[in-house]
Amino acid sequence: MHDFILNNGNVLPAVGLGTFPMKASTLKYAVQYFVSQKAGLCSYILLDSARDYGNEADLGTCIEQVCRGMDIQRSDIFITTKIGNRQQKIYSEGIDIMYDIDQSLKDLKVEYIDMLLMHWPLPEYYIKTWRMMERVLQEGRVKNIGVCNFRVRHLKKLLEYADIVPAVNQIEIHPLRTAKKDVAFCHENGIQVQAYCPLGLMDSRIKNSNILKELAKKYGKTIPQIILRWDYQNGIASVPKSSSPERIESNYNIFDFNISEDDMSRIDNMNIDYKFYSESFYCPGY
Repeated sequence: MHDFILNNGNVLPAVGLGTFPMKASTLKYAVQYFVSQKAGLCSYILLDSARDYGNEADLGTCIEQVCRGMDIQRSDIFITTKIGNRQQKIYSEGIDIMYDIDQSLKDLKVEYIDMLLMHWPLPEYYIKTWRMMERVLQEGRVKNIGVCNFRVRHLKKLLEYADIVPAVNQIEIHPLRTAKKDVAFCHENGIQVQAYCPLGLMDSRIKNSNILKELAKKYGKTIPQIILRWDYQNGIASVPKSSSPERIESNYNIFDFNISEDDMSRIDNMNIDYKFYSESFYCPGY
């Protein structure tokens, strides 16, 4: 099995399916094909969603239909969702986090969430939100809790107040943004890193990279496969998004080769600290 073991002993699949911005039939077909391609490579089938994606209800319907049609058990599916900025703000006004948890459970049509992440470290709110997440975990409706988009400074502050160390930090990582300091801090503190936007939206600087083209030819793989394998060998899980059956199959087919240390370094050196999802836009005051 190709999984990562979290700091609580639970398992996180090495590769999942990102669902933003898919909805309705597009999401259903992507989930159906992803489930069919899983083929026992990881312990669970990881599907990554969020309240702010607006697709929890559609994903719940997809999971229900796909599981029924393919004889897949709920215990085989690993569902991630996230608490958005709006939710963090209303918690400070006295609204209990369980309102949102219950709504997510209802929309996703499940009795528990495998991974609950805080989408952004919203200033003034993220410490209180984390303490609420700790309570939800202890009550059993969530199996794991973690964060997204946390830099070292946010994690250091959080760890001063947290009773439970985040299981995961999901951050933007791709060859144009390797986030080495953030990754190193997470690994040193037992926090599993998970990459979103791992293929860098196949930006022209990635798609036309001579380095990645050369490595794809050398290893007999596609550029996305080279990048996802680079993540895996760096101890990083990933949630690439795709609605194409061919790309979904390709993204999962990364466990039959190894990239040499020299070639791993060549990809590392592509870093220019470029982000596609700006903190200033998604998290004012970040």
